[in-house]
Amino acid sequence: MEALARLGTTVITLLAQGAGIAMGVVIAWKFLMLILSGGSERAFGALLKVLLIFGVAIAVMTNIPGTVAVVTTIGGALYQMVVGALNGAV
Repeated sequence: MEALARLGTTVITLLAQGAGIAMGVVIAWKFLMLILSGGSERAFGALLKVLLIFGVAIAVMTNIPGTVAVVTTIGGALYQMVVGALNGAV
């Protein structure tokens, strides 16, 4: 299980770093679309949706140990269920 926890930590860290870069690019693009559209309601609504989703993502990324704990717990439980099912089928 320790290897699974290390793998989870590495994956979450890499995803968080990649997501941070992607968020910056997408937010800049949405602001550009808002400016180029002259402030249309549709562009403003799209920007608000993106900011809301990114706000939740940032909240998750700021608590990486907690996120890793949740991912490892769920992953460990799924692994045990699959092993139990395979042992029961054999």
